[in-house]
Amino acid sequence: MKKIILVMLLMLCMSINEATAQNVFIATSNSAVAYHKDKSCFYIKGNKNVKGVKQAEAENIGRHACPNCYGEKKYKETEKAAAKKRQAIAKKAPAKKEVKEVAKEEKKAEKKVEKKAKKVEKEAKKAEKTTPERDAKGRFVSKKKTEEKAEKKATPQRDAKGRFVSSKK
Repeated sequence: MKKIILVMLLMLCMSINEATAQNVFIATSNSAVAYHKDKSCFYIKGNKNVKGVKQAEAENIGRHACPNCYGEKKYKETEKAAAKKRQAIAKKAPAKKEVKEVAKEEKKAEKKVEKKAKKVEKEAKKAEKTTPERDAKGRFVSKKKTEEKAEKKATPQRDAKGRFVSSKK
């Protein structure tokens, strides 16, 4: 029983030690490039947006060791690798200005598409006005009148100009 308690206590101490040893602090601003041992480091002391992360995660996002917290030797070791990582990240992801410009261009393109759609709708409405029920000026003409006129012109009692011709001649 004592062995089990001792093993559990040992595991608990190791997990606590591991969790505290691997946690570092980073400022979440775009200009921040270092990770720190403690929140009280004067480089991040006044910053409101500080969060704790694992050291490996901080290095993956291109952060180097703080020269104040870790010393110049550790800073020089990690700075070169961090600079390369930041350059690789910058090449993959577009800059925020570029993203904003792309968003503006997309909005402009959407507006152009909407304008074209409205124009097509207007043209479709105009096309509806040229149906057989309307004349060239867009005025409504009933089908009966047009059919009657066609019949009158086709009857033998009228000539080509539509004048009445007597059948006696």
